[in-house]
This record gives sequence, structure tokens and C-alpha cells, in this order.
Amino acid sequence: MKHFLPVLFGAFLAFSHAHAQSLLFNRSYPSARYTDARAVLSTPDGGMVFTGLSKSAPDSVGDMYLSKVNAAGALLWTRYYTRPQEDGGNALIATRDGGFLIVGHTALTYGIACDGYVVKTDAEGRESWRYLVGTAFDDVCDDGIQLADGSFLVTGRTENPITRNFQVLLCRISPDGTQIFLKAIETRTPAIGIRMALAADGNIIIAGYAYQPEQPNSEMLVIKCTPEGTLLWQTSWGTPNNDRAFGIVALPDGSCMAVGGSSNAAELPEQMLALHLDASGEILSASSDLAGGGKGSLSQIIRDENGSII
Repeated sequence: MKHFLPVLFGAFLAFSHAHAQSLLFNRSYPSARYTDARAVLSTPDGGMVFTGLSKSAPDSVGDMYLSKVNAAGALLWTRYYTRPQEDGGNALIATRDGGFLIVGHTALTYGIACDGYVVKTDAEGRESWRYLVGTAFDDVCDDGIQLADGSFLVTGRTENPITRNFQVLLCRISPDGTQIFLKAIETRTPAIGIRMALAADGNIIIAGYAYQPEQPNSEMLVIKCTPEGTLLWQTSWGTPNNDRAFGIVALPDGSCMAVGGSSNAAELPEQMLALHLDASGEILSASSDLAGGGKGSLSQIIRDENGSII
């Protein structure tokens, strides 16, 4: 049985070019075994790169990869960044030197503990360096940004060695791939960071979710911290279901918008969620009915060249 990368690329292009209502292409990419795509970026030549986890790679347990397609969607190349056990890319950012940073995870002991796994490449996907982010316990990286000095910040989750609950991870990595610091951000309850953005004032906005141990539900979480990891504020919001923020965008006036979804006890999507917060973390508006009663979840929010939110 063959597995396919999700047919998201044609839909993605149609959505991001909704004002023109033109579908540029719609393709799937066959593989011998399970392969998924978790992050995609457009490239200056009109093509795209995407990353995820592939079990059709040299390590059939699962490898992080990067694939490049041209403007017509034809596959140009795929690179693998293999490690023992399972590893995969969760986020992808374009770097100032024309290359890419892949942010993900690698399993140290399959099914028990992970480390964050960060790989820097050039524009052709050739590896420049790799770095494992983590402690002796469970750590996963889900997103990253590049700062003005060329260093990188990555976020995700880190397991508290005493409580064994998760905290928001923040790690800063130098341009050449060495760790500057690694810390857990002290939120009021256990929490996980999923997406991050650079705020208008140079601080960092992280979106994810907060939860209470032994409780079935979580809440959308947005926090603001300094680039050194000092917490400035945190805001939680939710419905009676299980709520998580999967996308964040910082706005020029200092406010931010987060999107995500609500799921039921069976982890099935219930509602699309959106929050608008001011520069101090106060909720300006919240919506749990973006689809007019339909079910679903939002995974990304972007601000286009005209300043519109998509």
C-alpha cells in the first residue's frame, strides 16, 4: 500500500492567492511508506520547500527530510537528515543567508523520550549543522525564528524533571549551531509552545496551550517574553472543549492574533478558534464560530504584503 504526502499544496496556493481565485497546481507525491508534510515555505524562484517525517527514508522508523518543488509542483530534490529512531521536521523557516532552518524532534528512546532536533541547511538543502535541544527528559521543538544578530530562538515543550509536566521550552542557538541558553518559561500552569513570532517591540510571542494535570481539557495560551526568556505576560482562553492555538501573528500596533481549534474527548475537531490580544495581553476579541457552526481547526495565520490577515 502506498502512502502520499497530504494534497495540501494546491489548496494552500489557492487559499493564499484567494483574491485571484487561481489554482496553480494540485499534486500528490507518492512514497513507498508513510510520509507526511508538516510545514511549507515559498521560495524566491516561485517554488516551494516542505518538511515532515518520512518512513520511506534511509531509516524506515522515520526521518526528517526537506523537499523542493518548482513553480509547477515538480519535485526537484529531497534531502534526509537521518538519526537513529524516529525524527521529523515540525516547522520550517527561511534564513537570512538564503538557506533554511528545520525545527523538529528526534526520539532518543522510541516512544519514551525525545529531544528537539534542529537542522540548518543551505538553499539546496545541504546540511550546514545540526543540534539536539533538550534535557534528560522529554523535549520537542515545534517552531523557530531568526533574530537580528543571526541567532535562532526555538520553542516547544520540555518536561519538568520533578512534576513530569510540560513547560514551554525556549532555546537560543548561535548562527553556527551552538547553544546560547535553554530554559523553561515559568507559566502559571503546565503548558506547551507550538508557534512563535517576533513582536513589534522586539520581544517574543508564543502560542500553544495550557492544561491542568489530571484534567481532560486544555486552553488556548498566548505568552509574551523577552528574547532571553523572561515572561512578560500570559493569557489563556477556552471553550468547554479541548482548545489549542496552532498559529500566531504579531501586528504592527503591538497586538497579536492567534488561531487554533477546539476538539472533543475523542480528539475530533469541533470549532475553529481565533483570539485578538492587545500589546499587554488583554483579549480584544475571541471567536469560536468562524465556520458558522461547521467543524474544523485553523493551523496557520499570516499577514500578507498588503497587511491583510489570512
